[in-house]
Amino acid sequence: MAILGTVDVAAMPVVAFSTGMLGTQGAVFCTSPTLIYLLGNVIMGTWIFHSLIAVLLAITRCMAVFHSRMTIKLFGGNKPYYWAIPAFIYAMYFVLFTKTPLFSALGFSWFFNPHFGYVPDKARDVSPV
Repeated sequence: MAILGTVDVAAMPVVAFSTGMLGTQGAVFCTSPTLIYLLGNVIMGTWIFHSLIAVLLAITRCMAVFHSRMTIKLFGGNKPYYWAIPAFIYAMYFVLFTKTPLFSALGFSWFFNPHFGYVPDKARDVSPV
């Protein structure tokens, strides 16, 4: 729970404040590409890391119900922090080697298509018949 809280506190300023500021400015990727790219990396990394830690917490809770002795062996003391290391490495893999979500004020959100709203994405967009 401490790890989840820490990740939430780290991600909230980026997700909430930067989205609001970029949205009110009407920003798209072309207006400030470096800032939007870096913020998108932070959002991607914290989202993946938070998701994996939530899964780890769910596994811990389920094990506590069924196998309390094994739970103490695997997750007792400071061991959850060691379990978070592979989750952090996996999140960094996503940050470094996958597509980054980019902000578009046209949708007021983060999208994987940098041209969302003004250039059709032939591979993903389905036009109505």
